[in-house]
Amino acid sequence: MARRALFFFGSLRDETLLSCVLGRAPEAVSLEAAVLPGHEVRAVAGEGFPCIVAREGAEAPGALLRDATAAEAARVAFFEDEAEFALAPMTVRAAGGEAQEALV
Repeated sequence: MARRALFFFGSLRDETLLSCVLGRAPEAVSLEAAVLPGHEVRAVAGEGFPCIVAREGAEAPGALLRDATAAEAARVAFFEDEAEFALAPMTVRAAGGEAQEALV
């Protein structure tokens, strides 16, 4: 089964919430610090959730999950309201400095 990396910049950085969305036990969720270069996290006006926007020189902080299945990625898209949200592949940088393609 192919695994994909997912990058989270909002509420899904919380391992307890993420474990519910993924359908995994909390101890089976392992996140690591990462950043998305060339982007920043902003609050959505009038809403209680963030968005991510491109900005040269910025680094959006977040969390990286390296081992998501296709089914788990679909669950994340559903949670995020797939009608307004689409996972897109981007290059993130993990805490150790290595580049990693992840769905953002």
